[in-house]
Order: sequence, then structure tokens, then C-alpha cells
Amino acid sequence: MSLTAAFAEAVEKNIPSALGRPVSRVTLAVSGGGDSMALMHLAAYWAKAHAVQCHVVIIDHGLRSASASEAQFVAQAAAELGLSHTTRCWENWDGQGNLQDQARQARYRLLDDARGDSQLVLMGHTLDDQAETFLMRLKRGSGVDGLAGIPLCRFVGSEAQDGGYWVMRPLLGISRQALRDFLQENKLQWVEDPSNQDTHYERVQMRQLIKEMSVRGLSASVLAETAARMGQAKAALDQQVRRLARDIGQEHHGDITLDLQALLEEPSEISDRLIAAVLCWVSSNPYRPRYAALRRSLEALAGGAAQSLHGCVLYPWKGQLRITREYQAVADVSVAATQNALWDGRWRLRVAQPVPAEAAGWCLKPLGEAGAQAIRPLLLNDIPFRSLMAYPALFDHDGLLQTVPGLSKNPPFEAEFDLRPFDQSLIAH
Repeated sequence: MSLTAAFAEAVEKNIPSALGRPVSRVTLAVSGGGDSMALMHLAAYWAKAHAVQCHVVIIDHGLRSASASEAQFVAQAAAELGLSHTTRCWENWDGQGNLQDQARQARYRLLDDARGDSQLVLMGHTLDDQAETFLMRLKRGSGVDGLAGIPLCRFVGSEAQDGGYWVMRPLLGISRQALRDFLQENKLQWVEDPSNQDTHYERVQMRQLIKEMSVRGLSASVLAETAARMGQAKAALDQQVRRLARDIGQEHHGDITLDLQALLEEPSEISDRLIAAVLCWVSSNPYRPRYAALRRSLEALAGGAAQSLHGCVLYPWKGQLRITREYQAVADVSVAATQNALWDGRWRLRVAQPVPAEAAGWCLKPLGEAGAQAIRPLLLNDIPFRSLMAYPALFDHDGLLQTVPGLSKNPPFEAEFDLRPFDQSLIAH
């Protein structure tokens, strides 16, 4: 099978069912390196044959002196292919934290900002990237999820727009060398990033290790195949988690309640996954809590003790385990009360169009102790005080509580919250 045919098959077989068919518009994440330039050319051929619009997004991280000229190189190559393109610059790194992780998060935010109405973003990760990721995670002692490596498709939630978008990696089964061969055969240019030779980076160390292991038969393709098998195991476990969530879980005004006894009767691999997924959904944190901390909390909960973990509070409630946002984690989170305002990464405000004049200068922030006490007599539903404290409400420009959308009686105007359902978050990853 030719590379163009392999690319087309990978895309067409793996378009998420949630997007429907046919897909009329895709976004390409292109850096200028060999992998992403091959992605752009292959996608251009495929898109032309299927009447699909391709929009190229170039992220200039500004971390190297040549980054601006490389972005211009990609923009020119995209234009020559007849593809529209947008360049976004990362300008607000404060020099703190893990650079690679910060750059990765910025990349997804900037892609979200530049994708327009496209709900499918193609990235150029390869079989070699998969093998390197597998080794990096093996080194850290990862379990099934980590060793499953880079997913072919995954959903990325959006703060800039409603819903989110899907990322697909159609080159994940193709080697880096095969892509270089394709570029050379077609006399196509690309940029070599000098950091790909810098052995200070763990990924480069793993790349060199794979070369050494290949002599003994442990090649990149073998490692990638193992990651694929682990991915199948992860999918089976995830299916069991979705089943368990349906059987023993309920959403309740942004919280999740679970039948604790039924949860504890499940194998720990299943119960741990469900609790981790709930914590991620309630806290809007894409990263799971550390395994040791999760296990300690579950053991304490089995004895009836409330726990604080991952920006959430877990506690017994009416014979159930209830998981709610921890007030201290959101005490200082405040956003302007505009149509579609997003609070704490998951509460999307819906108000009448246009926003009423009397709401000018209002903001969304958590009720807190005083607000929760004040609103209790006006509640339409019974909510535990701990949960109510962390619930978002509308406050006026003087800091006075006005209403709790969807919960309080006789609000000054109609407003409600949209929350992405918990069961959708279980499918998304």
C-alpha cells in the first residue's frame, strides 16, 4: 500500500462517529518538521480527492531564534498547496514549571483558538513517537493507561468554544523514516529541529535506546505494537468503567454520587479508574491523581472518613459516596458574567440574549459559606452545604449575591448552566 493510500485509510476508518460523515473541514497542526510537513502534503492530496477543506495552523512557540522563519516557511508551503493557514504565537510563558508540558498545553489552547468551526484536528505523530512514549512511560512504572501510549483519536475539551474538538493522528502506524523517504522522493522540504539531537531531553534518550535495542529485535515497531495491545486492554477496561458508572453513579448539580459499597466490591483496577474519572470531571483537571494518593483515599473512605483529593471533597452522603468540588480550590475563581462565560472549566453560563442591562459588571464566583447560608431558604433542590459552597453564582458589581442559576427561586432573570455530561467524559479519552 502506498503512503497516500495508507494515510487515506487511516483517516477514513477513524473519523469519530460523533462527527458524522462526510467531514467537510479539517485543521492540520504543522510545525515544519518532517513528520508534520509529510502530514500536510498527504492531507492536501487526500482533501483534494474528497472535496475537504484543509486549514493549516502553525504554532510559533518562540523558544528558538529560527521559530518565526520556520513558521513563515510552513505558511508559504501551505499557500503553494492552496491551503489556508493561520499562525499563532505563544507569548505568555512565565518561565515556571515544566517547559515541554507548558508548551504542549499552550499548543492545544492555540489550536482551539485557530481551528474555527473545524472539529477535527490532524497531528503528525508517528510510530516512532509511539515507541518512544511507551519506553518513557515504562521507565516511570506506568500501568495500562500509560503503556497504551498515544491514542489514535481523542477528544479535547474547549474553553474557548462550546464542546471541543477531536484530535486524530493518522501517521501513528507509519515510521518516521518512511515519511522522510516520501518527502525526499517528492523533493519536498522540511525543517530539522536541533532539539531532536539534544540528549538532555528524555525523548531523545529513548530514541537512541531504541536504536540500540533494535539490534536485539526490540524495534520501534515491536514497541508500538505492544502499545497498541495495551490500548486494546485500556479500551476494554474503559468499557467496564462506563458500565459501572451507569449502574452505580448519578450526576447531581455538578457532583457525582456513587454507591460506595458496590464500588468497593469491584476489582481495584475498575474502581480506581472510575474514581479517577470522576475526580477529573469534577475538578476539570485532565490529569489523573497520583495512584498512591487515590488508593489511600479509597481506603479511608471505606472506613467512613471524608477525604480531600485532586481539588475535590469525597464524603458519605445519604448512604452514597458524594464527590464535589473543594471550595478552597475555587475560592478565588471569578469570571465576568457574559453569555457563554465558562467558570472553572466546565460551568457554561446561558442567559437571555442579550445579557440584561442590569447584569452589567456582574460576575460568576463560588457561593462560599456566607452565600450558601443566604441562598439555602431559596433553593429549589436539596444540596449538601459542602457542595453548595463551591457552586457558582451570580454576584453584582458590589459583590452582593443575586442568583444561583438553575437553583434559586425567583431569579432576577433567566439563566442556567450547561455542563458536559459525565458519561460523555468517559467516552472522550
